[in-house]
Amino acid sequence: MHVEGDGGAPRTEALAGADLQQTRYVLAVAETASFTRAAERCHVVQSALSHQVARLEKELGARLFERTSRRMRLTAAGEAFLPAARQSLEAAERARAEVAAATGEVRGRLTVGSIPTVTAVDLPAVLRDYRLSHPQVRISLRAGSSERLVEQVRDGRLDAAAEGSAARAQSDRAFAAGGLRREVAFEVSGVELIARMVRSGLCVALLPGRFAAALHGVRRVPVTDGPVRVERVVWSRFPPSPAASAFLGLLGL
Repeated sequence: MHVEGDGGAPRTEALAGADLQQTRYVLAVAETASFTRAAERCHVVQSALSHQVARLEKELGARLFERTSRRMRLTAAGEAFLPAARQSLEAAERARAEVAAATGEVRGRLTVGSIPTVTAVDLPAVLRDYRLSHPQVRISLRAGSSERLVEQVRDGRLDAAAEGSAARAQSDRAFAAGGLRREVAFEVSGVELIARMVRSGLCVALLPGRFAAALHGVRRVPVTDGPVRVERVVWSRFPPSPAASAFLGLLGL
């Protein structure tokens, strides 16, 4: 299953006068909310980082940050700068990755999302094999709900994601079809917390069989003719990066 991206063009006009290093510094400050922590992340002295950010602000003709003795936050101009800044750095990284791929080396960044209870794919094993084959790729794994993961694939924050159908809705339909009533005492999204609550005798839970089999300290009862969960891998319809292509290839996609 493919999920289309938004197709929006990078707003490169917002980056007039900014070089890649200055852009990295601005993003680091925005993400850490601190010039000191940003300098540590970028492995430079704070004075050098502050000088480059101030130089960029002068070239752009706008302040990107509001600085006080207690806090630092983005201005409206800074908020407008960030999306195009991220796209600029991603484009530069993509260009380097494409050059490396042309010489037979896969490098760059791979960002994958997954629902917590994915079972159709042994994701840790896949990522282990991927890292062994492509050690130059930086891998990031994010967990979340299916809806959120699809959104992040669409806007380019994820290269691919393992998506599942709504488990709660399936359970509701299964109980209704059986003419059974139940009391939903707790609503919890984290599967590890669900398992801890079951161990504490607070509730029973419906979990995928393969996932439940790995839990300890709980009693497992198979459900006959239970709801079948559909799991999918989704990615953008736009050409994937070399790192993403290698990942999809490992999955046979």
